[in-house]
Amino acid sequence: MSLLDNLIETYFNKDLATVFTQVGIESIKVTEINRQILKKVILAQ
Repeated sequence: MSLLDNLIETYFNKDLATVFTQVGIESIKVTEINRQILKKVILAQ
């Protein structure tokens, strides 16, 4: 279970704008509010 907790903690602390830039998505196209919502939905799943 600690592995899952560690994964969740790591993802929670990630900046999605940086992740989007790394995979080739312009972070300007996704607003900060939408990134927060996306992060919450992914963590809830």
